Amino acid sequence: MNPAWVLREMKRICEASEVLFIADEVMTGWGPTGTLFACEQVNVTPDIASIGRVSREGRFRSR
Repeated sequence: MNPAWVLREMKRICEASEVLFIADEVMTGWGPTGTLFACEQVNVTPDIASIGRVSREGRFRSR
């Protein structure tokens, strides 16, 4: 995960440039970082978040 200041600066640049801030939460979403989404830890709200249900360490099993 990037340091908090990097994500905040990226969000600021996107807003100043009128560009959407897209967070890729496929690997960090759904709890492995301690919160539901990693962006929550640094108080950054993405305009779009890509999320997926990953299959790693047996946490999610398909039937």
